[in-house]
Amino acid sequence: MSKKTLVLILNHNTANLSSNLFNSLYPFEDDIYETFVLDNGSDEDELNVLSSLLINKQRIIKTNSNLLFGGGLNYAFEIIQNNSEKFDSLLFLNSDLIIHPYNFVKALKHYLEIEELDIISPCVLQPSVNQNFWKQMHCWNSPNIRKVKWVDLQAPMFSREFITHKAIVPEKLKYGWGLDLLYGMLTDKIGIADFIPVIHLDSQTVKRCCHEPIISDYWVNAEINMREFFKVYNYNKFLELREYGKQYGQK
Repeated sequence: MSKKTLVLILNHNTANLSSNLFNSLYPFEDDIYETFVLDNGSDEDELNVLSSLLINKQRIIKTNSNLLFGGGLNYAFEIIQNNSEKFDSLLFLNSDLIIHPYNFVKALKHYLEIEELDIISPCVLQPSVNQNFWKQMHCWNSPNIRKVKWVDLQAPMFSREFITHKAIVPEKLKYGWGLDLLYGMLTDKIGIADFIPVIHLDSQTVKRCCHEPIISDYWVNAEINMREFFKVYNYNKFLELREYGKQYGQK
């Protein structure tokens, strides 16, 4: 029997968004994937709302505290490694995404495997052009998988091999900033499927005050920690990849 993709929707006080995404994906699971909401320390009232909205209330995994984005991703990686006989890939989704669920996971997994990639992303479409700073994420309307040097982590699918050998999130990058660049340093097997789109709702998971500490502190701490990490790890490569992100990626 073929192994499945584990689909995890990271949730922190975004019950309406997370339930909408879960309820769109769940009916199409078949034997391809299993979908869960990974609750990252939501308030009890918000968690109750989430449970009431899900069409399968058993599909909630709780971290019991807010581990931030990087901690939530590490939690997901641990699930994959502890269930290697069942799952061979991880699709890690922001809650503020709108997708067309039919064949969404199946298509990403197909191209992850046939292109022998470590990470694949759908084309992430932003409602606000001003928010889309990284031009390599623009949809090129390409019929092929576009190889890039790094990819934003709003809807990445990871291979189990990459998770096992390279993907653990360092403490300094727990806020999530810089993880995309770190993975770009760890592998050159990264691709974007322009013909598989998702809509990202303009960073609603941050703008609805769904992170602790408050948003301004979050951004400052994320930037400081990221720069401190790469100054030790590989600062020149960090600057190179950030500059690359402002351009249109490799054809």
